Amino acid sequence: MVSQPFSRAAGLVTAGYTHWLTLWRTDRRTLLHEQMLAVIGAGFLLSPEPVWSDFYYVLVLPVALSLAWRGRAQVNLRHMSPVLLCGSVLVLWMTTTVLWDARALAQPGRMTLWLWNAFCTFIYIHALSDALGADATFRPRVARVMALAGLANIVISFIILGLNPARSWADDVLRLNGWAETRHPIMGAIVIGIVVLMALDRGLRVGGWYYWLTAIAGLVFIGLTGSRGPEGAICVAITVLLGLTQPRLLAVLVLGALLALGLFACLDWPFLHHLLIGHVARGDSHRLAIWARSWHDIRQSPWFGHGPGYLLAGPHEESFPHNLLLSTWLYGGIIALGLLCLYIVLVTRRAIGTANPADRALNIALLVQVGLSAMTDFSQVIRGPSLMWYIFWLPTLFAAASPQCRSAARAEGGTRHGIRDRA
Repeated sequence: MVSQPFSRAAGLVTAGYTHWLTLWRTDRRTLLHEQMLAVIGAGFLLSPEPVWSDFYYVLVLPVALSLAWRGRAQVNLRHMSPVLLCGSVLVLWMTTTVLWDARALAQPGRMTLWLWNAFCTFIYIHALSDALGADATFRPRVARVMALAGLANIVISFIILGLNPARSWADDVLRLNGWAETRHPIMGAIVIGIVVLMALDRGLRVGGWYYWLTAIAGLVFIGLTGSRGPEGAICVAITVLLGLTQPRLLAVLVLGALLALGLFACLDWPFLHHLLIGHVARGDSHRLAIWARSWHDIRQSPWFGHGPGYLLAGPHEESFPHNLLLSTWLYGGIIALGLLCLYIVLVTRRAIGTANPADRALNIALLVQVGLSAMTDFSQVIRGPSLMWYIFWLPTLFAAASPQCRSAARAEGGTRHGIRDRA
């Protein structure tokens, strides 16, 4: 009896390996898409980060390079979407800034590392964009993988918190450290925020207890991290999502939240009051000083930037601007900033212009989540494999590649009948 679960697991692994081996021989483009799903899910489970990176190197790079070698990589500029083209140019420009990065030029190993980061990111955004554009079922499959893998990550994080609660307290303030790619309280909260939005959207549209469980557990996870930026971002993003899809449910939740705040203010909740005081006592977490220093350094090289290896100096012990716009300007100059703004405009236009209203709501919510979070925490757009893939490239490409009405309806119908909503 004990060996039955192991036999089933071994059977699934064997079947999956056989399926991928068949795709390697017959349809490598589809194989690349499935391996992208595997990489997206693996980031929530594999730790430390080099293990996840190796997973990407072993699975995705050989297939992607094989497709490029055979001329099937879909890199024709005439057929490339404006969003992907702009994102590619942004990555290439940021790669070029390595040539005048003093730290990188003085250390060949550092330069090689940044070139490798940019190369992996370039392959990632092209593979992900191709999968989202070629298969209308890939979008709900990404949401399902994010929900299930995110839920597993949250469960592991809660278990670790229960086994070693002291590990998640800093200066008498609870700051939950997650697992794998959610190990940092702020970055982990942003990642789980993306998961919550996708899970909530799927729960509202197709049902499924695990979607609702993921959404609720994810909100608890974000609250336990004590990360104020992600907390505010997810509250606004959920409000946008529900306001566009379920306004009555939003009204009920708002009334419930007001009632809870009233009870919190009237009753004695020592632990909750302690958490709130800890939140407020942290002030601006040196953000204003970091941004001031960033602006000072930007003015030293405003046109071409300092290169990706540049580090901020100051008493705040933070080496990057904690702001996507300032980071891009600092590292890549005004040219990189212009490319980033153009990318954001193109993504927003595609996200809002989709023919499917349900997709539009999730698209806008994701962009709100990314936009608000990016103002307080984001850094390098070419770093990868890294968290930037989850908190910037994946949600923006996901929103920009929303399928049109006919293909979306067909995918949605298949999902409802349990045919196509597969991981």
